[in-house]
Amino acid sequence: MLCVHCGVRLPGQGLSPLRHAAASLSANVERPVTASPAELRDLPSPRLIFAVLLAITGGLFGILGAMQAELPSLLLAPFIWGPVAEEVLKPAGLYVMLIKWPAALRNRACTATLSAIAGIAFGLVESTIYVTVYAPEHSQAYLLFRFTVPVMLHAVASFVFGMGINRQLLLPLTGSGSFRASNWVFFLCAIVIHSSYNVVVTVLGVLDKI
Repeated sequence: MLCVHCGVRLPGQGLSPLRHAAASLSANVERPVTASPAELRDLPSPRLIFAVLLAITGGLFGILGAMQAELPSLLLAPFIWGPVAEEVLKPAGLYVMLIKWPAALRNRACTATLSAIAGIAFGLVESTIYVTVYAPEHSQAYLLFRFTVPVMLHAVASFVFGMGINRQLLLPLTGSGSFRASNWVFFLCAIVIHSSYNVVVTVLGVLDKI
């Protein structure tokens, strides 16, 4: 587009209004979201400890998903519905932070780490239930297994799931958008990791290898 005063082509003015708006929207979406002063003031102190404790507390909600996986009436519950329910519920504390204290989730790495901490908390509680309720006469090898491999599995799966947790999750709630494909990729990867682990452990259990 030429300037009417000097005849010089102005940069970026050749875009149509629609394309210009789309470019601006794209730039705003990709730009990192920074916390406002109000969000920082509302976040309880010490902020990091609060975020970790809330993540741990939320991680315990995953037990509801574990209970569902034990229901015999649900077909393939340990391999499909169990992993889905657990992975969705374990980051419950992060959902609270996302809505109430988004400043606690400073970036993707921070969010994924807090999600992994929630997964560890869930794994420790789940393993405690297994060794005290389901297998009280366990061996030392089983005790070592329960408090290492499954706990690490939950940490890894929750970390991957947490990579997809961001403010985009709030868009469907407000009717202003939907999840990005990148959100779904991380969620599905975490569920596949969890489900694959359950399949392997089940097979090894049938073969009396664990």
